[in-house]
Amino acid sequence: ILKQLSVSSAPSEAAEAAFLFHHELALIGKNNIIPLIYTSFKAPVTNLWERFCRLYGIEQLCRNTEILYDHIRDRDLKAADQWTDQYLGEAINGNQQIYYES
Repeated sequence: ILKQLSVSSAPSEAAEAAFLFHHELALIGKNNIIPLIYTSFKAPVTNLWERFCRLYGIEQLCRNTEILYDHIRDRDLKAADQWTDQYLGEAINGNQQIYYES
């Protein structure tokens, strides 16, 4: 899925790959409810990732996802959790904001 994300040429493709990556994480967790909840938010989540890609580039979304993958691969739950908090914080009120004020 990371390879698919890295070769994405359009924000919509990248957003779909990012969704698939995170959905797979939800499935791997073996909690049957989390993937259902995640899928129910697919439209707004992919819209936000598309916006992120238009603002900061597909490469940055790919890099953020790779960092998370690396922490998971290394079985470093604390680092994965900290990284998730960090990049979500940047998207909400940091240097890579994706929300617009009306």
